[in-house]
Amino acid sequence: MPPKAKIHKQDILDKAYELARTKGISGVNARAIAKELNCSVQPIFRNFATMDELKMELVKKMLDTYHAYVKIDETKEKPYMQMGMGYIHFAKEEPELYKILFMSEQKLAPEQFVMLDETYKNIEKYADVTKKLDSLHRMNAKQINDFHTRVWIFTHGLATLVATRTCDFTDEQLEELLEEEVMAIRSLDKYSKKNED
Repeated sequence: MPPKAKIHKQDILDKAYELARTKGISGVNARAIAKELNCSVQPIFRNFATMDELKMELVKKMLDTYHAYVKIDETKEKPYMQMGMGYIHFAKEEPELYKILFMSEQKLAPEQFVMLDETYKNIEKYADVTKKLDSLHRMNAKQINDFHTRVWIFTHGLATLVATRTCDFTDEQLEELLEEEVMAIRSLDKYSKKNED
């Protein structure tokens, strides 16, 4: 009888990821993963000390997927719009992953939640992109943080409507809504001139 194929750590993580994509985080448990891999739960706990450890690795894998959607390409027209649309496309195409990452209980202030996102930690990058919205006005780091938080709150609302299938928007409608909201926020007096940090 041939030896049973060894179950590797990556195999387990890949199956957990697929379960998360289709069933949400509640569908990710040792028994479900073992069933998908046609094995006992033993290989899972040989590779991961606990399910919490596995889920931490799983979140990293989900974030890699998310970051690919919102990566800024400054060679494209309207890179800031592209980032917002990427966020919404992630919600539309990966609704269960979106719910796990962005619709779970956190109890954080909006700006804290935004700053948890690795894509926003390089504020200079966002400063460059944000300033391209209107070359006549320049914002300092505090203004950029506040501006991005306001835009993100609106974008998150649209993405949530899309992820939950509450509303069905076309890309054209989404782009129009985002552009109008960015312009409305940008026109506020607090962003019209550069203040001291």
